[in-house]
Amino acid sequence: MGMFQLGYVYTATNQTASTLDVQFGLTSKEDQKLYHTVIGSSAVLGAAIGSFAGGKLIQFGRRRMMLVFNVVGVVAVGLTLILNVYAICLGRLVFGFCGGIFGVALPRMIEETVPQRLLGPFGIVTNLSVNTGGLVAILMGAGLPESA
Repeated sequence: MGMFQLGYVYTATNQTASTLDVQFGLTSKEDQKLYHTVIGSSAVLGAAIGSFAGGKLIQFGRRRMMLVFNVVGVVAVGLTLILNVYAICLGRLVFGFCGGIFGVALPRMIEETVPQRLLGPFGIVTNLSVNTGGLVAILMGAGLPESA
């Protein structure tokens, strides 16, 4: 689920950009471009930071870190529900950070728990999960109304 969440957070605002334009009253192309870039890239920045921090944090226990950062991720998603650009960016940054931790911890957990002969088939699970998360975000966005 952690990698699924990471794929979801990477693509979640792509489909909602026009809705955010209306909610924040963005009419100029420059403002739209700035807001879309800042909101969209905050999760990627968080994931990069989380990936770097993940190596150190998983030393405290992979399972423990997965549980802790799933709870932190829930709080981060709650922040994105506040209709404020700073809250959305902070929530996405923190959620991306959690996703970066998942990206480090999950492959290690699979490597340590799956028998050697099954590592090949199980190795695709992380990449498949990221792509499935992105696909779900895009499909959910297909139901949004057209922009005015």
